[in-house]
Amino acid sequence: MKFKKLLATWSTLAVATLILSACGSHKAQQSSNKPATKQVLNWSVPNELATLDSITVAESGSADMINNSMEGLFVLKNNKATAGLAIDTKASADGLTYTFSLRKGAKWSNGDPVTAHDFVFA
Repeated sequence: MKFKKLLATWSTLAVATLILSACGSHKAQQSSNKPATKQVLNWSVPNELATLDSITVAESGSADMINNSMEGLFVLKNNKATAGLAIDTKASADGLTYTFSLRKGAKWSNGDPVTAHDFVFA
């Protein structure tokens, strides 16, 4: 008898949920082609990040965060290295010195310009 009451209660709740969800505003579900005014990405990781220092990173969670939130001199697209912040690369005749020209107008998220010193530091 208890099982029948429990089954009836769950069935009633399931039907009520379906009916109420169908009563929601259709306008809220419509999407437009315009991006939202405020662009926010909420990212969840399973563990605390050990570091965001690209020199000392040794675990995949931090490495994934660095790769997905910061752009380097080159980026991988379809498993091929393509220009990121470097628009031109020149190698010395002996192959020991490389000179990179940075994309103009590159800025950090706080608005500061990206400089060559940032890459030397990193």
